[in-house]
Amino acid sequence: MWQRNGVQSWVELYKKPPQGSKAVTKTISLCKYDSGLMGFTGICHGGAAMTLMDEALGFAMVANETEKLGDWAKMSLDWAGLLKKGRPITEVLNGMMVTAKLDHTFLRPVLCPGIVGIEVVVLEDKEYKMRMRGVMKDGDGNPLLQADGLWVRIGGSRL
Repeated sequence: MWQRNGVQSWVELYKKPPQGSKAVTKTISLCKYDSGLMGFTGICHGGAAMTLMDEALGFAMVANETEKLGDWAKMSLDWAGLLKKGRPITEVLNGMMVTAKLDHTFLRPVLCPGIVGIEVVVLEDKEYKMRMRGVMKDGDGNPLLQADGLWVRIGGSRL
């Protein structure tokens, strides 16, 4: 997707939490994409649109982890090398937040090429899980796609 005719620009923003808080409650991602994401003529492929949404929801998780921990991942930078050495994935990614569930509802066609904004609201943030809702909108503010996501911490408490 990150080609000259795929995602061309991506900007992610969040407001710093107020003093005394470390909770990021809302993020905004802006994405400009070209015809490489087209499924049907003039329409963004559904899987590509869902991937953009997954990235935006994931950014909300990263923003929260960064504010709380000072870094979104306390894992080895050589995770691929550890996997090649045969280390179990649950050991290598222990402590990381990962997507557990992602439900999408398409509201309108996502035109392609185009520019969209994705607003994400954090609905629940516990140490071991995070729930978020994202809404993808066109330049006129029309909702195109809504997604509800659940992220869980590997090695964290059970749901």
